[in-house]
Amino acid sequence: MKSFWSRYDAHPAMQGSVLKEKKRYKERLIPLGLHGDSVPTVGCGKVWAKLLQSYSWHGLLGKAPAKLSTFFVWGAFWLIISPIYFGFVNVFVRITYTFAP
Repeated sequence: MKSFWSRYDAHPAMQGSVLKEKKRYKERLIPLGLHGDSVPTVGCGKVWAKLLQSYSWHGLLGKAPAKLSTFFVWGAFWLIISPIYFGFVNVFVRITYTFAP
């Protein structure tokens, strides 16, 4: 993990990151990717199609194909989550930061 974080340290996303405040994060923090996407689920191909917002995660160190290494986290229809969407993202970031060493 140290080599991953050492290489990623220069990435613009890490500039001013709160992760750098954690001691020994390069040794203890497991790099994960979070992906969100809208998927048509009702009325596919129609103007009135309903979308499901889905989130999945995967490890950034794995060598397995994406199909085998991606895990579904959560999904809900936009009608339900649109008022709380950014709340979910903020909670995920807070949880990630809380468990970081």
